[in-house]
Amino acid sequence: MEANFAGIKSGLVRLVIYGALIFGVAEFIRWDAMLVHGQESKFGEDSYTELGQSVLLLIAAGIYISVFARYKQFKALAFFLFSFSTASFIREQDSFLDDHIFDGAWQAGVFSLFAFMVYYLWRHRYQFLHNIALFVHTQAFGVFITGFLTTYVFSRLYGRGKFWQEIMEDRYFRAVKNASEECTELFGYTILAIAAVEFFLFVKRQAKALPTGSSYGKITKPSAATILQ
Repeated sequence: MEANFAGIKSGLVRLVIYGALIFGVAEFIRWDAMLVHGQESKFGEDSYTELGQSVLLLIAAGIYISVFARYKQFKALAFFLFSFSTASFIREQDSFLDDHIFDGAWQAGVFSLFAFMVYYLWRHRYQFLHNIALFVHTQAFGVFITGFLTTYVFSRLYGRGKFWQEIMEDRYFRAVKNASEECTELFGYTILAIAAVEFFLFVKRQAKALPTGSSYGKITKPSAATILQ
């Protein structure tokens, strides 16, 4: 009975905290829309909504790298998720990097990070596969998938210019198209940040039940007891 009440309490706390966060994001978007006058200039590359997206990605990346540093049983999965968040952050800086570094700088950064990630995960593939096997059965994974699909699938399709031109016809305003894509994207990044928090909580609970003490072998016949170390 105590466990049931603890679960209910945990769910209510999440509902309140995450609900307040999403409410704050919605108000932040409205505030950003009020700052700029002129339909075509709202929610552009220099908007606070764009900045908010980068901040949320940095928060998620920071959580994942902290898990990487503190919990050796989940280093492989944490590094994968860190790389994903960091690559997304680099992608969000495309205009700045292209203008101030060189054209295509963000692609160079993303592909370099991806190459290193593949190398690292190959060297720790047993741990990574075992981490994934545990992760896919958690609520953190469900939240992550929701954020991923919202950001990288739905927001792209929902924010298509052709779609909004068909809706508004001769009254088309690009700011509406920008708002639909950027605001949905910000919401998706909010969910991904929540997923990072849930991942941290999952790892913190799981690490207590996992064996520790011996160093992780690279790829040589790992036993079940050493895969997660």
